[in-house]
Amino acid sequence: MSPLVINGFRLSSFIYPILWIGIPIFIYSLLARKNSILVSILLAIPLIPYFLFTLFYILQFIFCGYSERKYEYVNKKNENLKIVGRDFSCYGTSEDLVLYKEFSISKNIKIEMYYKKFVNYKNIDVDTTIWKHIAKF
Repeated sequence: MSPLVINGFRLSSFIYPILWIGIPIFIYSLLARKNSILVSILLAIPLIPYFLFTLFYILQFIFCGYSERKYEYVNKKNENLKIVGRDFSCYGTSEDLVLYKEFSISKNIKIEMYYKKFVNYKNIDVDTTIWKHIAKF
């Protein structure tokens, strides 16, 4: 939803939790003020998977993460378009390489979109007719 990166901070890291909490609050505020049994049952049914997913998301937030980004490739025709690599590890597993296409709007404001993921840094293939390698993996 938000590919914006400002000074290395991904805006989605802030927006997603707000939406995850704000949407149920908004839906609840739209419901009638009378608490009937039917409304309570209809609210309880989707809440169970919602809380399970929230628990999974919190555990992933605690135990998973990205390292600092590194510039790996630059577009041969447009210097503002780069491929950024980040190491990603989760629950103590070995690191994977995740590549993002990054477009620089200004020095501090960039747009990042997911490009490819390489498990354990194996079989890294990037089209070198379009991209010029600028860093070593």
